[in-house]
Amino acid sequence: MMDFSNARSEVRTHPMSRYQALTAAAAATTYLLIVAGAVVRVSGSGLGCPDWPLCHGGFVPPPDVAAIIEFSHRFIAGADSLLIVGVVALTVASHRNEPRLMAPGILAPLLLAGQIVLGAVTVLLELPPYVVLVHLAFAMAILGLLVWMSVHASGRLAVGAPNLDDGDRFVRWTAVAMALAFVLAMTGALVRASGASWACIGFPACNGELAPFGRNVLTDLQLAHRFMAYATAGVLFVVLVSGWRRRAGYPGLDKASVALGVTLGAQLLIGAAAVSSDLPAVLRGLHVAGAAAVWCSAVAVFSVASRGHRLVEGVAAPRPLFTREAAGS
Repeated sequence: MMDFSNARSEVRTHPMSRYQALTAAAAATTYLLIVAGAVVRVSGSGLGCPDWPLCHGGFVPPPDVAAIIEFSHRFIAGADSLLIVGVVALTVASHRNEPRLMAPGILAPLLLAGQIVLGAVTVLLELPPYVVLVHLAFAMAILGLLVWMSVHASGRLAVGAPNLDDGDRFVRWTAVAMALAFVLAMTGALVRASGASWACIGFPACNGELAPFGRNVLTDLQLAHRFMAYATAGVLFVVLVSGWRRRAGYPGLDKASVALGVTLGAQLLIGAAAVSSDLPAVLRGLHVAGAAAVWCSAVAVFSVASRGHRLVEGVAAPRPLFTREAAGS
């Protein structure tokens, strides 16, 4: 049997283009914005600037910690908005004939406009929890679009064999893993918005019991999030193992798989530590950062896989992890 793990495609690497650098910078800034939003939330600084778009009636925040934290979040949001507008403009100017870049390039500014409105509503209505949840959902969606665009703008190209079609089983599983990562992040946001964060203390038990469903709505919601996390972690783990086995045929999949494994492991540890130690603010903030990092990594794996599976001629593909025979056994 041929050992596929030692095989390597011939990869031509071009210098990072201006477009790829801009999309990567926008993605990184959007991630920083989500982390800054988490800091605002866990520090109780959401109303540090009670008006919008000014802060206490001025363009510069007063010497108050909460105001400075909230204003810093707004400053990052402004910088991120400019980067996203730049990405959209460059997409239209240079990549209008590439649907995989134009489609997210059109969607991103629409989400950005909605995000700006939600940000204003969040402040003016004094932080309604479910508006905060939707605000995070929009930010995560924008982040995913930018990661997708950055990966698809990559100059890395494997040569020597034609692409496999996007219906490949592995590609479909990476799409499932990506969707689960997003849904998990949103269920976590729902737990926070509903006040269910403290409904289950301890890990892996919940208030001293394994799975006390039916006690109350908040406990059920917290438990549902935990079991969703277990299922999602399982799917992500299988996908990253499969991705590592297939890394020779997908340029960049090795790095994306490692990133997924590292972020997933860190997020599981942070989550377990948080519910085992009465949810300190630092760990709550890190948990949001970890969720965004897992989401980024899952999008990157899916993007690399869907960009096209290219194999060197004469090298056999690895045996898929997901086969009809295995499913029927």
